Amino acid sequence: MIKDMSDEVIPIPYAAGVSLRLEITQNYQDLPFPRVTAAAITRVLDITMSSVMCVTITLDSGQDIHAVLKLYDRRFGVDLRDYRMVHLPLTTEKEALFESFVRRNAIGPFLTQLAQDQERELIPIPPHHHLDDDNFEGSEKYETALWKDCDDMFNCETKAYELLKDLQGARVPRLLAAVRLVDTSSSIPSDLIDGPDAKYWDVNGILLQYIPGINLINLDSSSIDVKEWPILVQRSVDLVHKINEYGVVMMDCSARNVIVDKQSQQPFVIDFAQCWFKHEMKMWEPGNEQDDEDDEDEDESSEIDLEDEYWYRVRSTDNPGAIGCVMRMRIQREKGVKIKIQFPDIYGRSME
Repeated sequence: MIKDMSDEVIPIPYAAGVSLRLEITQNYQDLPFPRVTAAAITRVLDITMSSVMCVTITLDSGQDIHAVLKLYDRRFGVDLRDYRMVHLPLTTEKEALFESFVRRNAIGPFLTQLAQDQERELIPIPPHHHLDDDNFEGSEKYETALWKDCDDMFNCETKAYELLKDLQGARVPRLLAAVRLVDTSSSIPSDLIDGPDAKYWDVNGILLQYIPGINLINLDSSSIDVKEWPILVQRSVDLVHKINEYGVVMMDCSARNVIVDKQSQQPFVIDFAQCWFKHEMKMWEPGNEQDDEDDEDEDESSEIDLEDEYWYRVRSTDNPGAIGCVMRMRIQREKGVKIKIQFPDIYGRSME
């Protein structure tokens, strides 16, 4: 089969030196951002599930704000656009198919069906499932599912930071603003740009406080004294448990989720795009489909059961172990240093 030479890979636009225009959709810290502001990329940190970069924003006063910009962009991401361990870059043909899917008003019914299918599954349905089906409109459904995943990750992360408001600036970065990438307007078909379907080309993101430091997973290659390592790992374990106490549980938790601040040497937990929340647990219960009368009959004992169920699920997910156990083994393997970690009592572990 001869490849259509007009089908070209769409290049990643995020690179050091590039200036992006951002619309501030919510200002969480009352910073003097203009509604539309320019952010100069100084360094690209990661383009895996989301596009993460260091940026500098110059305010009207001349003050520079150094921040981390995280964009949830379905078009790019090595891990996001994955199919059987192979990266599937976006091409002009795939984008044209996606546009056609929107124009035919097929995207709404598909998203409704996707939500219903997800409700019935214990494990989330990955976007590449629609390619596996080898069914009609597989590519269009794949792109749409990626859009939905990015929208979900944006909403999840902003919700997590709001729940962790008390920890912002001390144990997690400050959430500075929610943003929308203005530059994508050039990719929206001109006749759709003012209509409700324009949202399918939106790229939402967040601006976060920049924490200069090292990743916890790289302790063994840092200049931090070996004597401090057990303390840092213990603080990280305690911190993710504290986050659990706030009703936030990370589904993708590892030592890479921890940045050790260069100045204070305090751990900060990052990346809350894939979480579940205590206050939403009722939505998962089989009894959700009961009549409203049954909901009204819910008594105090059911609330206690819900609390027990939450901590059962917290133990099953084991955010502290995902960091503490891994770091203990890594440090012993790489440096021959044995460290002991005190895990929260709910895990029933002795000092390890």
